[in-house]
Amino acid sequence: MITFKEPLVRAYQIAPQVFAALAKADGIWISLGAAELVVTSLNDGSHSTGSLHYKGLAADLRTHNLPSPQARVEAWRRLKAALGSAYDVLHEHVGTPNEHVHLEYDPQ
Repeated sequence: MITFKEPLVRAYQIAPQVFAALAKADGIWISLGAAELVVTSLNDGSHSTGSLHYKGLAADLRTHNLPSPQARVEAWRRLKAALGSAYDVLHEHVGTPNEHVHLEYDPQ
C-alpha cells in the first residue's frame, strides 16, 4: 500500500513514470517487511534549485519503516536495478533522521 507522509504531499502533476516507479517501490518495500511505502515528498517542499521534484519527475521514499539498515540498503539496490538507467535512485542521508530513497525520472 502506498501512503503519503502528510496532506501537503500532493500527487498531482506527477509524471506517469514516477507513478510507475512508486508501484515498483511498493512491491519492494513490502517484500522487505515494510507495512507500506510512505512517500515523503513529490512536487512539494523545499528542494535544491532545478530539482526534478518541481517538475513532477521525482519522489522521496521513507526508509525508516523498513526493519533494518540492511533492508534499507537492499530496498535501494533493488529499486535501482528494477528502474534501470532512465532513473536516478539515491540512498540519501544514511543513518540520519532524514534517511530516504530519492528517485527521479531522468532519461539521458
